[in-house]
Amino acid sequence: MVISRLLKLRWHGGQALGLAALLATCTAGLAQTASKAFAIQESERLLPQARSQSLPPETIAALKRDVMEPFLSAPRIVDAAQYAAAPRVVAGPENRGIMAAGDRIFARSSGQNPATLTADAGGDWSIYRDARTLKDPVTGASLGLQAQLVGHARLLSGEGSEPAGGEDKEATVVVPAALELRHTLQEIRVGDRLFPRTQARWQDIVPQWPTRPVRARVVSIYGNAVHNAGQNQIVVIDQGTTHGIEPGHVLGIERRADLRKDASDTQQPLMRMPTAANGVAMVFLCFDTLSYALLTRVTDSVRVGDQLARP
Repeated sequence: MVISRLLKLRWHGGQALGLAALLATCTAGLAQTASKAFAIQESERLLPQARSQSLPPETIAALKRDVMEPFLSAPRIVDAAQYAAAPRVVAGPENRGIMAAGDRIFARSSGQNPATLTADAGGDWSIYRDARTLKDPVTGASLGLQAQLVGHARLLSGEGSEPAGGEDKEATVVVPAALELRHTLQEIRVGDRLFPRTQARWQDIVPQWPTRPVRARVVSIYGNAVHNAGQNQIVVIDQGTTHGIEPGHVLGIERRADLRKDASDTQQPLMRMPTAANGVAMVFLCFDTLSYALLTRVTDSVRVGDQLARP
């Protein structure tokens, strides 16, 4: 439009002022048009900020058979009377005091439970030692004996008696049972106790929350000379089937409250530190008053006295 108007402009006297005015008008029009065409529109100003997103619920995988089956038969919880009445190893080959796999051992029943190692008593036996008393970490009450598995044996011949062969026709001598050591975890010694071997009856251990409130404590850590447990280790807790504990129960671990001195105070008063969440454990083997649990996830070492509760 501006060009057409310029082409129509005639150059003759008296029209120079009109040309200047027309050029000024055209310039102002172009500036206004460009301003409207290229105007920057005001927009929302974005700033960096933290954004939250919910995580999927934490899950614990089911326990695999090849990992857990050895532990299903290894621990044995008995009372003092049961342990005292169990058959015992009385001798080894050539009067040796220490035996290993492949050796033949000899065993006798106790006086409280005679004639246990008979031919019809079953062929497979487990050998235990060092029955250690498990105590409540708070009250000190005995919760049972935990016997340590040291080997397995097969019965070759049952125990009995036979005539002594002397002048006394009624005199008899004891004939101990003979067993062959099939598998040993440690050396077998005279005095070790025998219990019928129970095959591990596997059941799928599926994680589940207890249906009622649980408040248990760690009374022992499974293993030799262990005072602190880490992930994938086993602990013994002070509740069992009589308390409603079942295999698969998932329990949260709380680190026990320690007593410390306030070093910043001249009088150094005692402080009871607050408890803190310390991971998760899953029960896999239950007895009447005690259970075994696997530490599936921990953030710090687990100690005797730490508490377990339903998450």
